[in-house]
Amino acid sequence: RLPARQREMVEIILDYALGSVEALLFIIAGVQLCRMQLLHQGGLFPKKVFHAIIMVTMLVKSVFFFIHPHLVMGDIILPLALSLSWYELSSMLFFLAYGMLLLFWADFYDAIIRGPTRSSYFKRIRVPLILMTVLLSSLVCIFIILVIIWTNPMNSHNMLMLDETAEGFIAILFLCAGTGFLFYGVKLYLQLK
Repeated sequence: RLPARQREMVEIILDYALGSVEALLFIIAGVQLCRMQLLHQGGLFPKKVFHAIIMVTMLVKSVFFFIHPHLVMGDIILPLALSLSWYELSSMLFFLAYGMLLLFWADFYDAIIRGPTRSSYFKRIRVPLILMTVLLSSLVCIFIILVIIWTNPMNSHNMLMLDETAEGFIAILFLCAGTGFLFYGVKLYLQLK
């Protein structure tokens, strides 16, 4: 086991390393977004929205990781509810971005199978679209409920238990999105093979 001071230094270094990686991903997403805007001015709307959401997500997470050591040391004082909701918001934005990417994959798969006609595309992907809308709506509702509960005066043990419950719910949503990626990824692979 490391002494307390060394453990704090390792945690600070890890926070800054994670913040740097998230900042790098923010820059890469921004470059990709600018590149798409310059090369494809009229098209690729879903990919542009995906990269814009990824940019915002990576910026929020980067700032969180750069500020986190100062929160732990007490240099910056934020209410626990605000810091928890800030971190949960970045997770939810991340899920939103990859949910949009999943819909883009479904669109791409549909274009390969049926050709580029768009007349009845939304009728054909009605089930994934409804499922994605329900998942995103439930995510927003859970976030609103969590913010309301976090702002009520409670002891920190109950608040941290609620945070763990929220993390579990978000993990289930990511598992659902991962299953969708696996499903459409295998279908695309088999179709393009």
